Amino acid sequence: MYGLLKSFVADRRGNVALIFAIVILPLLFLTGYAIDLRNASNLQSALQDVLDAASLAGGRALQEGDNDEEIEATVAAFVNGFVDQNSHRMVCGDTSINVVRAETRIDTRLDCNVTANLSHIMGIDQIAVAADSEARFDLQSVDVAFVLDVSSSMNDDRLEALRDAATSAVQLLLPSTPAATSELRIAFAPYSHVVNAGSYFEDLTNEDEARTYSREVLDDGQTCSGVSDCLDELQSEGLETVNAPFTGTCVWERGGSDAATDAAPGNNRYLNTGNPVWFFDANDQEKAKGLAGNTTMAPGGFFSIASGTALNMRYANCQSSTILPLTDDQSDAIDYVESLTDRGRGTNGALGLAMGWYLISDKWRSVWPIGSKPQNDGAGVSKYIILMTDGIFDDWRLDTATYGDQATQALTICDALKADGVTIFTVSFQAPAAATTLLRQCATSSGTAFVSGDAMELEENFSEIARRIRPLRISR
Repeated sequence: MYGLLKSFVADRRGNVALIFAIVILPLLFLTGYAIDLRNASNLQSALQDVLDAASLAGGRALQEGDNDEEIEATVAAFVNGFVDQNSHRMVCGDTSINVVRAETRIDTRLDCNVTANLSHIMGIDQIAVAADSEARFDLQSVDVAFVLDVSSSMNDDRLEALRDAATSAVQLLLPSTPAATSELRIAFAPYSHVVNAGSYFEDLTNEDEARTYSREVLDDGQTCSGVSDCLDELQSEGLETVNAPFTGTCVWERGGSDAATDAAPGNNRYLNTGNPVWFFDANDQEKAKGLAGNTTMAPGGFFSIASGTALNMRYANCQSSTILPLTDDQSDAIDYVESLTDRGRGTNGALGLAMGWYLISDKWRSVWPIGSKPQNDGAGVSKYIILMTDGIFDDWRLDTATYGDQATQALTICDALKADGVTIFTVSFQAPAAATTLLRQCATSSGTAFVSGDAMELEENFSEIARRIRPLRISR
């Protein structure tokens, strides 16, 4: 009996071993396969990160004007580096790179086979993984106005730094080849003490470029030898007004209740014309000398004696750089930036802000040409102003009692812009503390106020602003 029992027990042990042998092999396979899958999954995750980075780099290259071949090389460099580092673990095909310029989009895909270290005993030598990425610029409609200080304090070095910085921003904002229907456009409003409206002068002022202005002269044409003598003659004899011809396209801010609004131009809402001012007989140099700087009749009390006469060209004499309405053409915008010149004896930041607003306000659509008409405000539309100066906003205006001081007027416009939903970026460039403080108050937030101490910082700040305005994102 004992022998039979012993034999039975022995048989039971054999069955368990057999069952264990049968079960353990699949368990080992499943465990090994799970480990291989986890390794493959980790590699796929890393590959996805690399493709996302590669697509973003390709998107930046597209935005900066590289051709398709250069973009593909940029993307491939990212991907190939990763593949080479992991060549002992995976084998990949060629990277698929698709540049879709019409949508400012980069599509990237890569298929790979990861070596299976533990699953090959069951005939599984490789595990297929793939990653694809799509980088695109947000398709939200965007209008941007650059409001740039080109007053005389912007000397050669500063102006060159501004051109370089603005060019970098343009390259980041606009693709070298715009889409059929562009979603982002930029405009420029260079300012000094006035703004040169160029070919838009008549629409902004309701005046002809070639026009007449009042020229005031002493009515008897007599000379006077000194300041007192001239003043006596003015008080006793008065002035005679005659009309003189002039052609120019300088404008300065409008007054009235709409001075700090974007109300469309019209009756009592047109900008003022930059007319010269004469106070004496142009042929009487003694009168000019006698009264220069001693009259309160000149705008801001300022006199400039031109050709031996008391001719005030303050508001009639502006920089050659005119405004540029909204455009999506990168080449045109860069050519424009490179042509910027400095001129002017004051920094009328309030006027610059107002002009920048007019360039992107939907209320001014009728003024600007086809292709430059601002987007209608609404969902999916964003508007920005980039305000730059290197100095304080000074009071070289006709009537500060009516318009208020420059700082107050500028901040009033800044508040109105922000209330209207316009985001304001400000950049103070080697500016005094008072100007930096004012620009911080004007900016939408502390995060949109930049301070540039040198040319390198100016370019970095402009580029950062451009990236914030047109963020590149992974959409798939």
